[in-house]
Amino acid sequence: MSLSAFDISLLDTVKPQEIKGYLESHEWIQQEQIGNKASIWIQPCEDGDEFEVLLPLVKEFRDYSANIATLIDTLEIAEQRPKIQILNDLINYSADILRVRVNTPKTVNGRIPLNDGIKFSHGVKDLIISNVKAKIKPEAYFETKENSSKVDRYLENLQMGHEKGSYVLDIISPLDIISPLPSQTTLDFGEEISDSVEPFARSTMKQLARSLQIVQNLAERVSSNEIDVDHFLEVVSQGVSANLCDAIVEIDKSGECRGVDIRLSWSPILKVGSDVPTAIFLSQNIIPVIERAAKWLKSIHQDNFELKGVVINLHRLPGTKTGKVIVKSNIDNKNREIAVKLQDEDYEIAVQAHSKESMIVCYGELSREGGTFNLLNPRRIAIASDQN
Repeated sequence: MSLSAFDISLLDTVKPQEIKGYLESHEWIQQEQIGNKASIWIQPCEDGDEFEVLLPLVKEFRDYSANIATLIDTLEIAEQRPKIQILNDLINYSADILRVRVNTPKTVNGRIPLNDGIKFSHGVKDLIISNVKAKIKPEAYFETKENSSKVDRYLENLQMGHEKGSYVLDIISPLDIISPLPSQTTLDFGEEISDSVEPFARSTMKQLARSLQIVQNLAERVSSNEIDVDHFLEVVSQGVSANLCDAIVEIDKSGECRGVDIRLSWSPILKVGSDVPTAIFLSQNIIPVIERAAKWLKSIHQDNFELKGVVINLHRLPGTKTGKVIVKSNIDNKNREIAVKLQDEDYEIAVQAHSKESMIVCYGELSREGGTFNLLNPRRIAIASDQN
């Protein structure tokens, strides 16, 4: 397959250092260097012959684009792959790529209806934002839509592409290899480094891959009744949030609810551990569970939560003004016990409600620490009447 005029115009964007890394990763051997202008690389064949390419080392090299085109011609024969695939790999050699795919009868020609496409793009953006927010500080639910400066800087570094076929959106995440590494200025090709010095772009994308796999595994287990949706709370520290789950649901809806196919390609500049997934498929069967998980994660931390329930336990030390009460209430269709610390008169209202076996109502910030629910900053406490 020949390159189009548009593809040929991209040849000048390919960097010599990235081509060098690509050749090394595909077992080419540098045979000769011609000053600081070019180098010659060979790859032995099984029949005893060998392929040979000329790699310009500076972009000011005369006929740079033409030489890169000739190099790709040789790679096409050596690898038995289309030129356009090889060109894409060279252009994105120093970047990780997130590929999000929806496949419906409407997308077989590589296009998508405008409204669906907008919803799809928004879903992918929300997926990325929720992940980078969780990387900075994990939360069950990010209530504010505003981004921090660090999130905005991360988004500005990303690029968006599109592949033909069923509708695929590529999110290209270039690796900043120099500035995030305080202890060194360069890395040897394929060097494995610890998370503490790993580029932020790489560690963030790895977290997204892992958290998506966690969501997939948990949703499948909930769907088969092995566990309850509560278990999603246990993986918040690993990047799972209500926002991440909502984004998955939004992407699925843009693709007529047929599931979400996500794949990741890792730049070979840095090694990726075998524990990092490269493909996650969130089937249409588990999307409803993911939607439930989003609602559950939102419910366990709400700023203006209405608590309505029966006081089942009271405790206040002699001579103190503050007491602790336990209220049994229904949250997410389950009876939960919520601890509330109350001052003086509010505590006396809870005592009255307990003696009358009446329900109380109050408002506050619902949160959960471990297995305990708490209502923080309680206010407007009252005994619920039969009429209200």
